[in-house]
Amino acid sequence: MNHFIYALLRATSYLYFMLVNAVFTVLNFFKPRHIVPRPTNRILFLSATKLAEKIRDGELKSLEVINAYIARIEEVNGIINAMVYPNFDNARKEAESVDQFLGGLDKNSDDFKNLQNTKPILGVPFTLKDCIKVKGMKCSIGVPARVNFVADEDAVFVKQLKDAGGIVLGTTNVSELAMWMESNNHVHGITNNPYDSRRNPGGSSGGEGALIAAAGSVIGIGSDIGGSIRMPSFFSGIFGFKNTQFLIDRTGHEPEGFTEGGLRNEMHVVGPMCRYIEDIPLMMKIGNPEKCKELKIDEPLDLSNIRVYYMEGIDSLVMEPLHCDIMEKLRKSVHYLESECQMTSFKVDFPEMKSGFGFWVTDLEAPGRPSFAQMATNFHGEVNLLSELGKNLIGRSEHTMAVIIGGLIEKFSIHSDEKELRRIHEKMRTELHSLLAENAVLLFPGFSFPAQFHHQALWTGCNISYTSIFNSMGLPSFAVPTGLNKEGLPTGVQVVGAPNSDALLLAVGRKLDKAFGGWTAPGLGLH
Repeated sequence: MNHFIYALLRATSYLYFMLVNAVFTVLNFFKPRHIVPRPTNRILFLSATKLAEKIRDGELKSLEVINAYIARIEEVNGIINAMVYPNFDNARKEAESVDQFLGGLDKNSDDFKNLQNTKPILGVPFTLKDCIKVKGMKCSIGVPARVNFVADEDAVFVKQLKDAGGIVLGTTNVSELAMWMESNNHVHGITNNPYDSRRNPGGSSGGEGALIAAAGSVIGIGSDIGGSIRMPSFFSGIFGFKNTQFLIDRTGHEPEGFTEGGLRNEMHVVGPMCRYIEDIPLMMKIGNPEKCKELKIDEPLDLSNIRVYYMEGIDSLVMEPLHCDIMEKLRKSVHYLESECQMTSFKVDFPEMKSGFGFWVTDLEAPGRPSFAQMATNFHGEVNLLSELGKNLIGRSEHTMAVIIGGLIEKFSIHSDEKELRRIHEKMRTELHSLLAENAVLLFPGFSFPAQFHHQALWTGCNISYTSIFNSMGLPSFAVPTGLNKEGLPTGVQVVGAPNSDALLLAVGRKLDKAFGGWTAPGLGLH
């Protein structure tokens, strides 16, 4: 491509994204901005780790904790529309049982002394996204055809958390089919960002991210095939961990069969979302104690011999240029790790990342497996995508535009350059794995932009490459908050590592948590 044509395309790209931002800014200018009120109950400022300790020691009753969170959900859910299926009555009964159990337990007994190991989150509430099964609860995935689906068993990770003493408070909103970066569907509606109700809290675990950030939950379960843990964590200013593939069992994640076939199985993870970083390894150890012991997830690490590679965005005509606030926090993160942790940094660039969206779409292909159009009917036939597109344009479709477009891309996508795309994909994968193989992490923007306005993502869809690239590359990635910008919106970075480097990512994340202060409660910024 000659320089003139490239310069013309670059200018067109810049003008396009500038126009999209301007249009959505104008459309939302006169809409009221609602921020959830700052929490006041001291219980809501305790990590799950500390809550469990205080419940065990008798300083707090489990029922007191459950009631505090139920009250908070009732306070904020009218603003953010995050929780869709409450489990309050059962949660209160389980909390009462926990309190009775602890009240009758001899504090000098081995059973009591071993509680931290056998029931590490005894009496602590947790939530999860509405595509992960909880026995006896609805699991719609935001699909109209699934509104009456009730799970007959717990997902494996849910059962593990329950067995560890956790109490399900309810399930939270997702994008339709859990396959878009905005949590919107025609079953439960749209979820709002707790820092600005006009904005997107991300997807598909957006309800989970929004509720945790609003202090309506302390820990939660998300899932991630293209950024669905990290993007909501970034947009809502909490911690989200896309752990090494297969570390946590995904059995019980709906729709059934979605992760089978092609590379979907290798791209998809279930993992923790938390307000406090100390709860990330807590949840991971409950999900896979043997693997976490092997990875030495709790052992302190000397970071002075760790190399920090960093990349200042993706240079692509189809992705937005990196926002100045995100760039600033990325550079501050690098500087802190250099100055305070004696880590050595190197700026890198992977031009191949401009093909990130193509990598991801190609990797999602799974011939012979259920299509989006079939899953949208809960496998009762197939949605007529072209017909639904027309209906959507006049407000008559029961499906979201994101699912319709996704289904059309899946159905009609023809990659004339697929062979070349896969060659570039494998080349970059090899280079990245080699770069991070020993004593190294990659610091990467959490996303190209802080939380954007509702529906803006439909016009900037390729931005998903900022998170999906690491699903395609098969690398663990940790979303770490870096405070609020001048508009009162969360910012963040991703800490990326080689497979099985989860302990290293946590160690670097702890340093950044110290540098930036972790989660910042809504209600402290602009109103």
